[in-house]
Amino acid sequence: TGTSIEIGRDLVAGRDADLDIPLGADGYASGRHARFGRAQEGDVVEDLRSTNGTYVNGDRLVGVRRLVAGDVVTIGQTQLTYRAGA
Repeated sequence: TGTSIEIGRDLVAGRDADLDIPLGADGYASGRHARFGRAQEGDVVEDLRSTNGTYVNGDRLVGVRRLVAGDVVTIGQTQLTYRAGA
């Protein structure tokens, strides 16, 4: 709650403790659940073949998706809100 993370390089989120975005308390997140990164078109998110899937604004993510301000990324029971330029 209240944590901000800048996407300046690839970041991996999941239950594994050694990740950039550790979600250890979330039993619905996979060990290596999703990747956030930079692409030519902007910041992106990609599901890493997680068990329960990654959702953006309630829609299950397939492939790589470009993030826009206000997008809510759900990993397990954790929700992350994307703020461009924040």
